[in-house]
Amino acid sequence: MLNNLFWLVPIGSALALGFAYFFYRQMLREDEGTDTMKKIALYVRKGAMAYLKQQYKVVTLVFIILSAIFAI
Repeated sequence: MLNNLFWLVPIGSALALGFAYFFYRQMLREDEGTDTMKKIALYVRKGAMAYLKQQYKVVTLVFIILSAIFAI
């Protein structure tokens, strides 16, 4: 019984990743819309990448500081 429950999590995780990949591929096949929608999507994409770049800088800095503290 316990052995069967052990495999439930990895199988469920693999199944969830499979569905996520399926929906991702399905989304990529869809049309982006009109020219105005494509323009807006480009601005959103650029803004999201700028935000992520800033977040990566902060996370890297915090990681380095905490690593130094834990190393001491």
